[in-house]
Amino acid sequence: MARSGTIDCIRTLRHHIGALVWWASWALLASAAPAATLRVTIADPSGAPIAGASVRVSAGSASFAATTDARGGAIVAHLPVGEITLDVQAENFIARRQTVSVRMGENHIAWQLRLAPHKDAVTVTAGEVRLRPPANAHTQLFSGVFEAALQVHALLRL
Repeated sequence: MARSGTIDCIRTLRHHIGALVWWASWALLASAAPAATLRVTIADPSGAPIAGASVRVSAGSASFAATTDARGGAIVAHLPVGEITLDVQAENFIARRQTVSVRMGENHIAWQLRLAPHKDAVTVTAGEVRLRPPANAHTQLFSGVFEAALQVHALLRL
């Protein structure tokens, strides 16, 4: 008889544990906030993908980050539904920031970034230029012609 009471106690305990797990699961699902996923595609002005762009999403006090792949794409998951701020930065491009709305489920945003202004500074300096024929057998024949040309050049500079 003691054995029968122990078995009944174990069955009752399993029943209560099962019910507790079911109620806890239901409570977690019911209290979970709806989530959004954002798929971002970043391209240059010609439409070519920009790999390595930094994608940051701010939603209230939470922030999320991703980096675009070789196809210019990045995915940011588990976002709260509603308004978010999207920041995208890439080297040699003007950064872009915008507030957008995301719905429950998957959302897609495709942006083309503009090229950043680029300035190159080039400094050219020159010294005195002297014409001298190279010293080899063929040019030695014409050295007199070069000497005459140099003299004419000098006269013309006066």
